[in-house]
Amino acid sequence: MSQLTKLPNGMLARIHASARLSDGEITWDVAQLCSAVEAWQQQLDAWQVNVVAFDLPNGLEWVALDLALLESGRVAVPLPSFFSPEQRQHALQDSGAQLLVVASDVSVSEPEHHWQMFRGQACRQLLQAATRRLPPGTSIITYTSGSTGTPKGVCLAGETLMETAESIVSALQDVEVTRHLSVLPLTLLLENVAGIFANLMNGSDIYVPDLGEIGIRGSSDVDIMEFVAGLDRFSPHSVILVPALLLGLTAASEFGLGQFAGLKFIAVGGGRVAQTLLARAEAQGLPVFEGYGLTECGSVVALNTPGASRQGSVGRLLPHVVASLEDGELIVTHPKFLGVLGSQDAAPAKVATGDAVAMDEAGFLTVHGRLKDTYITAFGRNVSPEWVESELLNELSIGYAAVFGEASESATALLVARGEASDEDLEKAVAACNARLPDYARIGRWHRITREQLQAVDGLTANGRIRRAVIAEGFAHLIEETNNIGISLHA
Repeated sequence: MSQLTKLPNGMLARIHASARLSDGEITWDVAQLCSAVEAWQQQLDAWQVNVVAFDLPNGLEWVALDLALLESGRVAVPLPSFFSPEQRQHALQDSGAQLLVVASDVSVSEPEHHWQMFRGQACRQLLQAATRRLPPGTSIITYTSGSTGTPKGVCLAGETLMETAESIVSALQDVEVTRHLSVLPLTLLLENVAGIFANLMNGSDIYVPDLGEIGIRGSSDVDIMEFVAGLDRFSPHSVILVPALLLGLTAASEFGLGQFAGLKFIAVGGGRVAQTLLARAEAQGLPVFEGYGLTECGSVVALNTPGASRQGSVGRLLPHVVASLEDGELIVTHPKFLGVLGSQDAAPAKVATGDAVAMDEAGFLTVHGRLKDTYITAFGRNVSPEWVESELLNELSIGYAAVFGEASESATALLVARGEASDEDLEKAVAACNARLPDYARIGRWHRITREQLQAVDGLTANGRIRRAVIAEGFAHLIEETNNIGISLHA
C-alpha cells in the first residue's frame, strides 16, 4: 500500500490540528481527512492519471479529491455544475483531462472506504484526450465563463493558492471565526481558497453541505427560506456571499425571518455591491465586509476587515499582494500567474485587472468599474454601468439589469423582473434607485424584457452574468429608441 504523499510545504502540512470538516451528517477530523486523501491518491496511482477533471457537489469528497491532487503534484480541473454541455466538453478537451470523476448515489459512512463511490464506469470515465503542454508548476486549471461564453482555463500554482489563504488567515487573526459554512460552489476559487483552505489553516469547523440542502440550486436559484433555515441549522461564524445572496440575507433580516446572531464575518465579493445594500445590511447588524479579487491572482486581492474597514472601499491589499495603479487601472505584480490555456503569449509578469481603481492615503481601494464598460453621457460625464446596475439590483423586484448610456442625456435600463413583480413594481424600483443616484447617472427610460429573451440572444453567461456587448446588439432597437429622443434642457 502506498504512503500518503504529504509535501513538506504542501496544504496538508499547513492544516491546523483542530480543523474539522462536515457535510452536516458525517464529520472528519484531520486524521480522517488525511485518510480520505490517501485513499484518493491510491486510486489516482492505480488509474495512472495526472490531469483530473471532476464535477462533484459540495461535500467531503470534493475537498478530499482536491487535496489529493494538490498534494500528489497532479493537476485539478474542477468543472462548474452550471456549465453547458458545450462548455463542459470544451474544458475537458482544452485541459487534456485524462479522467472525469462524477458523483454516484452510493452512500458511504467510513472515509477510508470512500473511493467505492467511484468504482463504477458510470462514476468515473477515462478520457482519450490529447496531451496538453501545461505551464510548469500548474496545480489547478480553473475555468471562467467570462463574457464570451467560451470557458477560459486559468493556470495557477498551488503555492499561489496557499499563499493567498495564509494572507486571509493573517488578515483575520483578530476575528474569532471557528465555524465556516460554504454557501458558494467549491468550484469557485473564492470559496475553495478563502472558505476551505484558509479555514483548514485556521483550525475551524468547516461545513460543506450539498448546496441544495440550504436552498441554493443552479447558478442563480435561491430559496431564501431554505437558505435562512440552513444558516440557522449550521450557525456559522463566517460565510462568503455574492451580492445576490447578501440581498436575500438582508431582506430576510428586515422581514424578521432570522437573527443571524452567530455571524461574525460576512465576506461579500464576486461582483459590484451597491453601497445602499451594504448600508441596509449594517442597519440590520450584519457584519458585512466587502473584498475584491481575480481568478488570475489566486482569488482575493483586497479585503475589508473588522480592524481595517472603510465604507465604499473593497479594503486594503492582502499582505502577500504587490500592486500599483497605472493610468487609473489596478496592476497586480503578485501572486504568480502561470497563463491561460491556448494563449500563445507568455505568462505576464504583471496582471492588468481592467478595473478602474482609486487608492486613498491609507491604502484602501475603491473600484469604480470595468474600464472597457465605462460610457460617456451627452454631458461628458463618465459613468460605470456596473455602479448603476448594482443599485438597480438592490431592489427586490429586479432580477437582472443591463444599463446603457453612451452619448445619451440619461441611461436606458433593460430589466428582468424577479418573480411576479409587475410593471408598477419595476417603476417604483427605478424611482427608488434614481433617488439614490446623482442626476447624471439616473435611468431615463427602462424596458421590461424576459430572461427567455436574454437567453435567446445569448445575453447571459452560464453562471448568470450579463454579456453587455451581446445584449447591446440584440436589443439595439430599444436602446437606440432612447438615445434618439434628443436632449431637452429644463429650467
